[in-house]
Amino acid sequence: MVSYSLQSSRGDPIAAENRMSIYQYPNRYFDEGEIDGAMLTALENACDQLYDNGVIGYYEISKTGENPQLGHDGSTSGCDGYGLLDKFEEWLKPKNPPVGSHLLVTEYISYGCGNLGNNGATPFNGNWQACVMGTELAKEFWKNGGIHEVHHNFLDNGVISDSYIEDSQHDLGKLYCGGVNDTSPMCTSYENKHGDHGSCSDSCSFEQAYNTTLSNCTVDAMDQTATYY
Repeated sequence: MVSYSLQSSRGDPIAAENRMSIYQYPNRYFDEGEIDGAMLTALENACDQLYDNGVIGYYEISKTGENPQLGHDGSTSGCDGYGLLDKFEEWLKPKNPPVGSHLLVTEYISYGCGNLGNNGATPFNGNWQACVMGTELAKEFWKNGGIHEVHHNFLDNGVISDSYIEDSQHDLGKLYCGGVNDTSPMCTSYENKHGDHGSCSDSCSFEQAYNTTLSNCTVDAMDQTATYY
């Protein structure tokens, strides 16, 4: 078993019909600052949007003091190529993790990856899922990335409106067209490929700026998944 300490929560855990639990893991001791600071703030922001829109009635974000110590210094590939997601899952399985999204935060990689909640594997259906986010790149990028990977864990393509997804869950994101054309979390790092897909698209060019505001499609897709289960 892994022990956790609560970092943030909102709502009534008893009365809430739909709950969202997120567990943060600092890969090494020097990753602890991120899970206590910018990553926590980003996840709170995303959860508050879902709470305020009535998608969830309770959320909790917790952390562990344990360091999985996966990977090695100097590995800058995405976690798929390095197999870090698989390694994290192998580390978690014998520990009987609680229902929710389990996020490994590490500066050893640049990007992230996460399991999808497809076919009922979502935590909304009583499962635990794993994801990984690297913090080697700019803070604004990996804040969006952490939100992005956690949402992959919760979303189930099979119960989401057909108009929202053309190719993948990244279509739930969008570019906000304005003074600065910034990206929402779900198409972060896929801006040029998926930013203009799905019914939330505003069709503008990405300008290397990031926005933790969830698109309407992301909020609706989370609501559809939570409601279904």
